[in-house]
Amino acid sequence: MQFSKIRIGNSKTVIRMVLTDFNRLRWAVAAIRSNQKLHHSLSSMETEETHMMDSTSLLNVHSLGLSEKSHVILWDGLNSLIELWQAKPLLKNRHDLVYLHVGHFMDVADAFPANSMSLFSHSTNEQLLGGSESSLRVPAWIDMASKAREYLRPLRNRQCAPAKHRVLQRGGQIVFCGLICPDRSVIDTFFRGMTSSGLRQSLAPLEGLQWQGRLAAVRKAVVRIYGQIQQEKVISAAHSACLYSVLNVIHRIGTLVQIDAATPNLFVNEYGREGHFDPYCARAYANNLYLDFGSTRGPDMVYPRSVDILSNQKPCKSFRLIHSDHSLQDYLASSSEEDFWNACAEHASESLAGLKAIC
Repeated sequence: MQFSKIRIGNSKTVIRMVLTDFNRLRWAVAAIRSNQKLHHSLSSMETEETHMMDSTSLLNVHSLGLSEKSHVILWDGLNSLIELWQAKPLLKNRHDLVYLHVGHFMDVADAFPANSMSLFSHSTNEQLLGGSESSLRVPAWIDMASKAREYLRPLRNRQCAPAKHRVLQRGGQIVFCGLICPDRSVIDTFFRGMTSSGLRQSLAPLEGLQWQGRLAAVRKAVVRIYGQIQQEKVISAAHSACLYSVLNVIHRIGTLVQIDAATPNLFVNEYGREGHFDPYCARAYANNLYLDFGSTRGPDMVYPRSVDILSNQKPCKSFRLIHSDHSLQDYLASSSEEDFWNACAEHASESLAGLKAIC
């Protein structure tokens, strides 16, 4: 875990940050700098010390020592909250805690405690692009380490994956690195907090799906899954969260397979299938176009990957099927299988046009 202390302005409160790793620490600092609502929440406390932790680090410590009005980050939105409360049910009675979610939309809003808020602001601003909130006192080593990683990342990539590094150095690629086809364990996390659902078995075709070069077969598979999502009778917020995760995954597959059919200049590095490769947090590779489908947990426009893309000023296309203030159920009720596939086709077309514009 990574530890640090920060202080905001003249507030007497010291915020002790305990995050799972350094990436999450720097993302949390970026959130405080750019999200005025969060900044105010932290600066208005009257306790001498409080915590900012993420749910994953909290799973590994004794929660009874959690300070009053601590802020808890949920990197996987409602899914993280369900996991945390299952492991530490006494936290349900801690009504003083402030939960900071990444991954939020209308259908799951009521499942979060009343004093919850988004970790990141809903739109980007200058602080996220490299400035800093003047009243935020952050240890210098955090920013120094962040900058060092950005400049050293290409060297690490060249050492670990030289062929991939060379392709991105040449440029002219549409780039996506992350989850595309989930394996069984990832799909199981989508169903956290749910009772049994027939949808789980229907997702088996996604496990190990070989999607590149198979446009017709993939279209048939993802459109069928979309139709099955539409037929689900939602009985809980956890159910809605699950459906969003599945929709986000087939949106990625449906868009990428159409880009793949149109150009050889698609660069993907699939989470769970290939070794870790990070071109986002790197002061290099800017002559490529980066795709952003948002988190699998919700359509937030700003989340960790977008922070890295913006801070390194990479050309980017961001695609969402719904807005974070909109209802997933309304979208599913009003969009046919053909509408869904056409949305993927439109996003593929935008990606190709975006690549042409930078080459």
